[in-house]
Amino acid sequence: MRKLPLCFLLFLLASCHATSPTPPLAPTGAVNSTDAAANLALQPAHAFAASLSASVQSGKLQLTQAQLNTLNALNAALNTADAAEIAYHDAGGGDASTLNAAVVAVTTAFTNAQSVFNSITK
Repeated sequence: MRKLPLCFLLFLLASCHATSPTPPLAPTGAVNSTDAAANLALQPAHAFAASLSASVQSGKLQLTQAQLNTLNALNAALNTADAAEIAYHDAGGGDASTLNAAVVAVTTAFTNAQSVFNSITK
C-alpha cells in the first residue's frame, strides 16, 4: 500500500522541471525590440494620465495648480514620446536616440506624477 504513493511521488518529482518565464509579447506590428520596448514603456503612463484626466473632466477630482502642472507635464512628455515613437516606427527603426530620450522624459514625468498623485488616487 505504501509503494503506490511513493511511486506516485517519485513520478511527480521526475516529471517536474524548471521553466523560464515567458517574456511579455511584443506589441503587434513592432518593427524591432526598441519599438516594442518603447511602446510597452509608454502604456502605463498613458493609462495613468488618461485616468487622471477623466477624473478631472468628470469633476470627480479637482487639482491644485501644482497638480495640474504635473499632469500637464506628463501629457506633454507623452505627446513628444508618441511623436518620436511614431516617427521611429514609420522609419522602420534606425537611430533610436530621440525615441530613447523621449521615453526617459516620460518615465521621469510619470514617476513625478505618481509621487504627486499617489495619495489622492488610492
